[in-house]
Amino acid sequence: VCGRRVTAALPKQGRQNIGAYVPMWGRGLARRVYLYGRERQLARLLECRAYSVYHETDSFPQVVNTHTPIVMTIFDLSLITQKQRHPPDRVRHFERHFFERLDSVAHVVTISEFIKKEIVDILDFPPDRVTVIPLAAAEFFCPRPEGNVRRYLQNRQLPEPYLLSVATQEPRKNLEGLAKALALLPPDVTLVCAGWSGWMNEAFVAAIERLHLSKRVVRLGHVTDEELRFLYSGARALVYPSFYEGFGLPILEAMACGCPVICSDRASIPEVAGDAAILVDPADQTAIASAVHDIWTKDTLRQKLVRLGYERARKFSWSTTAKTTVQLMQRVAGQAA
Repeated sequence: VCGRRVTAALPKQGRQNIGAYVPMWGRGLARRVYLYGRERQLARLLECRAYSVYHETDSFPQVVNTHTPIVMTIFDLSLITQKQRHPPDRVRHFERHFFERLDSVAHVVTISEFIKKEIVDILDFPPDRVTVIPLAAAEFFCPRPEGNVRRYLQNRQLPEPYLLSVATQEPRKNLEGLAKALALLPPDVTLVCAGWSGWMNEAFVAAIERLHLSKRVVRLGHVTDEELRFLYSGARALVYPSFYEGFGLPILEAMACGCPVICSDRASIPEVAGDAAILVDPADQTAIASAVHDIWTKDTLRQKLVRLGYERARKFSWSTTAKTTVQLMQRVAGQAA
């Protein structure tokens, strides 16, 4: 369902920071009104058509009074375990509806063993009703010819060489810590950031100013997948020091494009990166800076990580993800029947 219509195609991603211009009380009211309208819309839809499964990918089921079995994808539990890193009104809206609706879910899909463990331990959800289906880098992500990459970087007036950050600019991504690590490195080390402005990113913006990094940090905002492929292909390394992730898809996208990876040793990230990346404590800016220095100066290390990254990315497949998802939906539909 997209807006007022049913569609077979996923809509394009919208602006994630649009709510920043609405007062907190207004955002809460808007969420309740939206949920009420969506519930009525979905309820009518499920009554009129004989659907086998209702698959929810938002924070909680948008409708519960239905005979159609509900499969819900839980990407992470950050609104429970990382609530201090989300806007308070979003946390309140989630807590108001998530727990009471979880009982209506027939099966949960999640994207890493780490998150499955949290779902079982924190939510006390039966483990036999939770299936892990990992994500993967799309085949679209692959190395681009050097000349094409160089022209793109020149057209965007981006510095060379550069580190790359691909993340929504919000507290969980630890971009403030990345800025502090950058300040420990020589001035020729620059950082290009791709990603939505997000929320609660004032500390990152302030750190850039306070540490005099405005000439060493380029914030591109949201970029297309085509641009992202060029950015991965041209970067000296992807730096991904997130405090918490349900998966960490940019890690595999970078590896598939031949970009070495430095990433956090927390949550699901080691599960995704395996032995093909440099893992660091995201709270230790000195460790992040040291890892960057090693990649920045050691060609042999970069070449090794590129080779291991290709091998790691090939272990994840969208085809397998799709087939496993379809099989799960068929099983849930069969159990309901």
